[in-house]
Amino acid sequence: GHRVGESRAGSYIGEQTYLAARPATATTKVMEPPTCLNYSAPRLHDLIRRKPEIQTAVVTRFSNDTREKLLLRDKANIDLMAQNSNQLQSAKVV
Repeated sequence: GHRVGESRAGSYIGEQTYLAARPATATTKVMEPPTCLNYSAPRLHDLIRRKPEIQTAVVTRFSNDTREKLLLRDKANIDLMAQNSNQLQSAKVV
């Protein structure tokens, strides 16, 4: 496989799998020992069914986390394009 993204401390992992009710499409590799709270999809669904107000909080947090991940990915792509552009400019000067 290849690296497709990076998450910061405090990020959710697997939230899109949960929201889409589909199998995971990626493997996560942690660089430091994680502190985590792990809910299986059925357990989280049950919790939300019993306490519907939790759904709003969960979906809002998942959405914010996804937005943050996309912004990080966009920044990494922009940085990579700038680096490639600088390398091309340097090659033309030589």
